[in-house]
Amino acid sequence: MLDPLFSLPSTSECAIVCGLGSLGQHCITVLKGFGISTIGIDLERPHQWETPELPNALDGTVIGDCREPNVLTDAGIDFCRAVLIVTSDEGINIETALTARRLNPDVRIVVRSVQDNLNTLLEETLGNFIAFEPTQLTASSFALAAISDEILGWFDLDGTGIRIVRHVVGPEWCGHRLCDLNTRHRHVLSHQTLSGELSEFGQIVGDRVLRSGDVLVYAELRDALNLTEIGMHPEDRRSPRRRGRRRAKLRQWIGSFLPRNGVSLARSSSSSYP
Repeated sequence: MLDPLFSLPSTSECAIVCGLGSLGQHCITVLKGFGISTIGIDLERPHQWETPELPNALDGTVIGDCREPNVLTDAGIDFCRAVLIVTSDEGINIETALTARRLNPDVRIVVRSVQDNLNTLLEETLGNFIAFEPTQLTASSFALAAISDEILGWFDLDGTGIRIVRHVVGPEWCGHRLCDLNTRHRHVLSHQTLSGELSEFGQIVGDRVLRSGDVLVYAELRDALNLTEIGMHPEDRRSPRRRGRRRAKLRQWIGSFLPRNGVSLARSSSSSYP
């Protein structure tokens, strides 16, 4: 049954959360922190919310059994980017994952499950599938797994969101120098070449040219997230003063590690990566 106020987001950058218990609600909070449209599914409306703002944070709610194809379809499974299946019933979670894959061959599936052998089989069979045991990982880890397998973690520094990203270099960055990637919203922390040579934080050679298959780890302002091209920065509509404060926080955090290595924090003047 559709929420009467529910309308599907116009963007494909959305996620479905099946199960609106404590874990599901925390996942919603993280997803909304990244600006991702989020639709919830449960058999009934939650009687208790972790925070008063959560009901309004959801872009829509579908009341029904998440194993049913029509329920997932009503929630937008045909075009959503990811589905997090975090009910307290492991059997329901697995059935829902199988249904979701039938309905959308490309959707990323993140499941709450402790059945290691079954999870391994499902990962091999379904593809773009990952399962976690909730006692071993935080809700943030579940949500981040739905957003991208490149995001290692995220945190707030005095209200400024910063995430840590692991990125395998593809054609979009091949031929550019490492220092070209250090922008107002991003700073490279480590670089590993395809041959295995590793340059860690404070020892990175800025003029080294990137090759396909190189692995980067970098810190980036959290609201720089663009789900189709993770390295590109969408237009920032904030005031120049606020943008400056947020960028200063990123540089402050990175710079706090540099004095011990005797390295200065340099910014590239390149505009190749806005």
